[in-house]
Amino acid sequence: MSLDKKAKRISQIQNELHSVIIEMTEAVNSILNIAELIDGIAQGLSPDITHYIKEQATQLFEVSEFHDITVQRLIKVINTIKILDSHLAEDPIKNETSLLNGPQLLETALHQETIDNILKR
Repeated sequence: MSLDKKAKRISQIQNELHSVIIEMTEAVNSILNIAELIDGIAQGLSPDITHYIKEQATQLFEVSEFHDITVQRLIKVINTIKILDSHLAEDPIKNETSLLNGPQLLETALHQETIDNILKR
C-alpha cells in the first residue's frame, strides 16, 4: 500500500472514531433526557411507585457515566493515531541514517531492490 493510501486510511480511521464519539454522545444524551422525563412524570404518582421509578432513573444516570470514560479513551486513541500519522508522513529517506554511511562492503550493502523499494515510498 502506498504512503498516500496509508495516510488516507489513517485519516478515515480518525474520522470514524470521531463519528463514534459524536453518535455515542447523542445516544447517551437521549437516554438521559428520557430518564429525566420519566423522573418528572413519576412525581404525580403514588409515593411507592415514585420512589421505584426515581431509583430506576438514577440507575440510568449512573450507568451512563461510562460515556465520559469511553470518550476520554477514544480521544487518546485518536491522538495516538495523529502522532503515528505525522511520523508516517515524514520523508523516510531523511530518517534513514543508515543510508548516509557512504560506500558499503558488498556483504553489508543494501541491495538495489531494497533501495528501489525505499524510493517508491
